[in-house]
Amino acid sequence: MAKVGFGGGCHWCTEGVFQALRGVGQVEQGFLQSEAPADAWAEGVIVTFDPSVIGLTTLSEVHLRTHGTVRISVCGRA
Repeated sequence: MAKVGFGGGCHWCTEGVFQALRGVGQVEQGFLQSEAPADAWAEGVIVTFDPSVIGLTTLSEVHLRTHGTVRISVCGRA
């Protein structure tokens, strides 16, 4: 199993999108921290997945397709 973090979280319904994908074992909500000098926190999810079933490219595409941060009321929908 592998892990990857994506910005988003409960306010964006991000976890539900990833939980529905075959090959995803677990989705954890929480906060991601950037490194200095920004040292900022952002809401996010950590996705644990089986790379032999679903790849990082697919997960990234799903995130970008469903996380419309610049579009109103589209987060969490494909």
